[in-house]
Parts: sequence; structure tokens; C-alpha cells
Amino acid sequence: MKNFIHKTAKIGKNVKIRNNVSIWENAKIGDNVSIGCNVVIHPNTKIGDNVTIDDNSVLGKKAKLAKTTAENIVKKAKGLKDEEAPLVIGNNVRIKASVVILEGTKIGENSFIGDGAFIREEVEIGNHVVIGGHVIVEQRTKIGDYSKIEAGSYITAYCNIEDNVFIGPKVSTSNDKWMGRTEKRFQHRFGVTVKSGARVGLNAIILPEITIGKEAVVGAGAVVTKNVPDYTVVVGSPAKILKIVDREEILEKHLKDYPGESKSNQIPIFDLKRQHQPIRAEIDGALKEIFDKSEFILGEPVKKFEEEIASYIGVKHAVGVASGSDALILALMALDIGNGDEVITTPYTFFATAGSIVNVGAKPVFVDIDEKTFNIDPNKIKKAITKKTKAIMPVHLYGNPCNMDEIMSIAKENKLYVIEDCAQAIGASYKGKKIGSLGHVNIFSFFPTKNLGGCGDGGLVVTNDDKIAERLMRLRVHGSEKKYIHKEVGINSRLDALQAAILRVKLKKLDAWVERKREIANLYNKFLKGVVETPIEEKNGKHVYHLYTIKTKKRDGLLEYLKSKGIIAGVYYPIPLHLQECFRYLGYKKGSFKISEIMTDKVLSLPMFAELTNKEIEFICNEIKSFLRK
Repeated sequence: MKNFIHKTAKIGKNVKIRNNVSIWENAKIGDNVSIGCNVVIHPNTKIGDNVTIDDNSVLGKKAKLAKTTAENIVKKAKGLKDEEAPLVIGNNVRIKASVVILEGTKIGENSFIGDGAFIREEVEIGNHVVIGGHVIVEQRTKIGDYSKIEAGSYITAYCNIEDNVFIGPKVSTSNDKWMGRTEKRFQHRFGVTVKSGARVGLNAIILPEITIGKEAVVGAGAVVTKNVPDYTVVVGSPAKILKIVDREEILEKHLKDYPGESKSNQIPIFDLKRQHQPIRAEIDGALKEIFDKSEFILGEPVKKFEEEIASYIGVKHAVGVASGSDALILALMALDIGNGDEVITTPYTFFATAGSIVNVGAKPVFVDIDEKTFNIDPNKIKKAITKKTKAIMPVHLYGNPCNMDEIMSIAKENKLYVIEDCAQAIGASYKGKKIGSLGHVNIFSFFPTKNLGGCGDGGLVVTNDDKIAERLMRLRVHGSEKKYIHKEVGINSRLDALQAAILRVKLKKLDAWVERKREIANLYNKFLKGVVETPIEEKNGKHVYHLYTIKTKKRDGLLEYLKSKGIIAGVYYPIPLHLQECFRYLGYKKGSFKISEIMTDKVLSLPMFAELTNKEIEFICNEIKSFLRK
């Protein structure tokens, strides 16, 4: 069959044209172009050099829309004008068989369009782009350089797909959130935005106006109903955040913004911004539910969190309260510990441990620590027991479990309660049992920097005793069981619904964060072996490294040196409790607890958070070596 070439069409050198080809007026074909059978090239189409067009393709066809069509209404609502721009195809493009590309579209150089693809009008396709077989790209979509859209995907109108994006087979996008039911759909028709480096898996569905963040990954089959933050992996229906994308998968040009990369010359001791970035969308969604219901005090979110955290710890009851400090006070109140009573604890801990004992009218009796573990020394507890002793309050300092077998044995022998202060140790375990499940009444803190931290204060009291749990729930609401009916005098200390919602999101990540912190601790141990005294993990305990604390005689100088290098370390704690001014009345003096006093001069806690990178850890350790080996 003969070809038709309009007299105004311009054909370049070495162009190969097979049978039944139509090239219409003012079309321009570059050099070294190959055109297969039954191809139609519409008026004004511009085709660059070294382009291959396979059989049955239609290029530059005019988009004929009636004035009453939805597209014209959308264009009018968006202030867009009708433009009769030609189809422009760049150099070295490969167009496979049965492709249809409408007018006004621009295709960059070295791109590939697969069999049966349909590309609507005014689409912008960058350089080195791959459009797979039977892909549909609707009007006014933009596709950046080096992006790939695999077979059978549907890219709706007004999408913005940036560079280096991968979209797997049979992915569906949409742009009409009203699903055709109101006129609003014409004013608010926005497609999907997929930012640079993002990847979308097989059969994923992305709802209107959703943004897939930079370097984000959408798992196969996911239904994306909310924006996906940069550098996060989402899976499921509806899609939920699984984790941060592994650093090794990130394009080099995007590493500077990766959550694990320091954006300044400073490495903080904690970095909540890095922690929150990949879970921000999930937290925002949880908070939105609270605001939508406007139930902020206790309620269903707190109840669900209490059930989930009790299951995690392995106890029957969990009672959410306003802070870790309140949790200690409530635990003591629930055990009727007060005036004239004594409670044995450690002088080497945060103030709230001993402060809570004083706040209920009891007396703290200090026992020195084991210098290897920083925890209360069980061998010294018996000597501190008197007729007034009612409880032992061990602290699992820095996340390192105490020797609970010996402590529980001493308590049983002397008919004492054990109140575990687990403020720094959630996720830790002793002989396979979670810390917080071993004592009679035990407490946790959700201060933001803890391994499981809220966005404000929060605390928890846990127990296996039904009657104690019942009393705790009463004590946290002014001793009331019914509104305005008070059985006893309690305090106002309730975990609010907003914190519970945040903690429910974070609880799902806790074990992964703990394991990463343990990996970081192992790296520190490896790099600092023989340089400083590193923390130990006893065979019966699982350390969760709320803090990674080393010991060195040159502590103060090292602290300042690290600060000068942009490394923020901390001293936990500079003064033991028995030497605090407020506890002078107890009669302790310097030298009363020698090990605790020595530790306050030697300890230094290094940066420790799950998002800390191996590169940062190595830098910190090299700087420590540089200072100590001078």
C-alpha cells in the first residue's frame, strides 16, 4: 500500500518509511528516523533525529473535546487556556507498536514508549524516561527525567511525577476525590505527586491529591490514602508506615536530606526530629481522630494503650498517669507507704526516685551501687533493712536490668514490696521476662527522650494485683470511683488521650528501635575497646541503652572537647542524691556511698538514638580516641 506524505511535511535524511504511512501537513521528521507500517503522523508534529516508530502508532492526534465535557470545565476552573501546541518528540526516542500520543505532548530525548501506550494531550515527559506497554498517561501530567512506569499502569490527569521515580506494573492513580458526585470535582481535580526517587510497587492504588515523598517506597498492593513522608516505606490497605528506607537504597543526591544524616555540624545526644520524621503522618492521623472526637481525658485511646502496653510488658494491669514522677508517687500510695515508713533505693539515679518517697511522707534509705552495672548492689540491701522498711525500689539505670532474683528473694524473706523504677528501661528483660513484670507495683516514664517517649509528659503504673490496680485507677482521679463521689484522697494524674494516641503509634516501633540501639552499643563497644570503660550487659539481662554511658578519668576534658567537635554528650548524674541539699536532713555525708560518688566524676553518656548512623558513631569514637591518646 502507498504512503501519503503531505507536500508541506519536511522529511530529514536517511528516513525509512514502510507501508501505508500518513504524514500530514507541516509535520517535521528528523534525520535517521525509522517509521513502521500503518503509522499516522498528524499535522505539525515534530520528531527528532534517530527516532524509531513501530507499526500502527498514531502521533500528534488532536484532542477533540466538546465544550460541555468535564475536561473543559476543569480547564476553566483552573484558569487554563486551550493551546494547539504540536506533539514534540526528542532525539533517540523509541516508540513501540500501536502507541497513541496526542497533540501538545513533549517527549524528551532517549525515552522509550512501550506497545499500546496511550498518552493524552499536553503531557510533559523528560529525558531517559521509560513508559511501559499499555500504560495510560492522562492529560497535563509531568514525568521527570530517568523515571520508569511499568506495564499496565494508569496515570491520571494532572499528576506530577518527578525525576528518578519508579512505578511498578498496574499501579492506579486518581484525581477526583468526589467520585463524580458534585461540581466541586471540577475545581479540585488534582492528580498524584510522586517526588524524586520514590518507588511504587505492583498494583498499588493512590488516591487523589496524595503526595508520595522523596525516596519513599509504596509496597505492592498498598492503598495510599494519606501523604507518604520522605524516605519512608508504607505497606498495606490503608497504607501505613513500616520503616525508614535503608540508607543504601537512597540516591546519592538525596543523602543530604536523609533522616540519618546530620544537617549541621552537631550530633545531639538525642534527636527527636529524626525519630518523628518517618512516623509523622501516622501520628498526625492518630491525633486527628482525637480532635475529631474531642475526647481528650482518658477515654478509649488511653484504654487501648493500657491494654496494648500491659500485653507488651506481660502484666495484667497498666494504668496510664501524667508522668513517671507521678507514677512513683501513686505506686507508693497504692501500697499505703507513708509517714514513718522507709523505702530502700539507690542514691545514683534521677531525683524523682527519692523525691517520690519523700512526697508521700516516707524516708528514702540509700544503698550504694555496683560499679559495673550502675544499679543498686543487692549485697548491701540487707544491712539497710529496719523495722520501718516497707519496700525496695530498684532502678534499672540507663536501661540495664538489676539483679532481680536477689532483690525479690530479699524482699520475700523480709516481707517487703518491690517497686521497679523502669523509667529508663522499657523493652529490657531479665531472664526472658520483661522488666516491669517482676516487682509488685512497677512504673515507667514516657518523657520524650525515653525509648518509648510521648510528645510531652506521661507515665505508667503496672501490676498483676487486681486490688492494687483498682486502687490506682481511683487514686489517679482524686480518689474517685464515681463522678463527684470520693472514697479517698488521691491526686489528679491522668494520661491524656493525645499522648496515648502518640504512644500507640510508637509502641509498634519500640522493638525495632531497641534492636538498633543495641547495634549502636555494640559498635561503640567495638570502637572504644581499650580506650574507655564501656557499659556491660550481664548474662541474665537485656540492656536497652536508654543511655550509653562510658567511664573515664578525663571526663570533664573529654566532654568539652567533644562539644568543640559538635558532639553533644551528657553527665547522668553529676551529684548523687545523698549529697543534694534537700536531703541533708537524712544525715548522709561525702563518703557515705563512695562508688556512687566516684561515678559522678567519671561517667559520660554519648549520643544514643536509633537513627544515629554508623558514620556518625565512627566519627564520635575517632574523636574520643584523638582526645584520650594525646
